[in-house]
Amino acid sequence: MFDNGYDRQFVPNAQTQNFSRAVEYKVDEAKGTVQQVWQYGKSRGAAGFSQALSGVQYLPSTGHVLFCPGMGVPTANGFGGRVVEVDPATKEVIFEMEITAPGNTAFHRVTRLSLYPETY
Repeated sequence: MFDNGYDRQFVPNAQTQNFSRAVEYKVDEAKGTVQQVWQYGKSRGAAGFSQALSGVQYLPSTGHVLFCPGMGVPTANGFGGRVVEVDPATKEVIFEMEITAPGNTAFHRVTRLSLYPETY
């Protein structure tokens, strides 16, 4: 899931303290327990913080995760969003793209699509 982290430090929109993250939990319904398995984004701090309009996508063909903060993320030319494909096993960044937007909002959601049909 995508955890925006807005007000995480009880300071609204504090870019220096807040961070967004992709996080995976293991839920055991029989025992009524939840355990955090994996997270990515905390170490990126403000470079990955988005108070809203974000997403995460598991890529079953590679086992990677798309981490996509889409609003108010600092970029080289202003603010916008960032798309990061990460390998959960190693936390290695496989692909990264930043999108600068004139109104701070680059996207609401990102979905990875194949360039070629499945039968190609």
